[in-house]
Amino acid sequence: MNIRKLRMIMYANGFGMQKLAEKSGIKQATLYRRLSAGGKSFTIDEIAKISSALDLSADDTVEIFLP
Repeated sequence: MNIRKLRMIMYANGFGMQKLAEKSGIKQATLYRRLSAGGKSFTIDEIAKISSALDLSADDTVEIFLP
């Protein structure tokens, strides 16, 4: 997973953890754990929610979430 690119897109669009949690419907603690080093991978449902909340293109979604 390309956490650096995800964080870059989040902050470029004015999204911190709290705003992404609110927009995606994913708990903030879950997002934090997933983004932390050694964190568990996102589920497909979570990827879809984040992609929608950040309005990611299909290319960006693949680049971020699929190694």
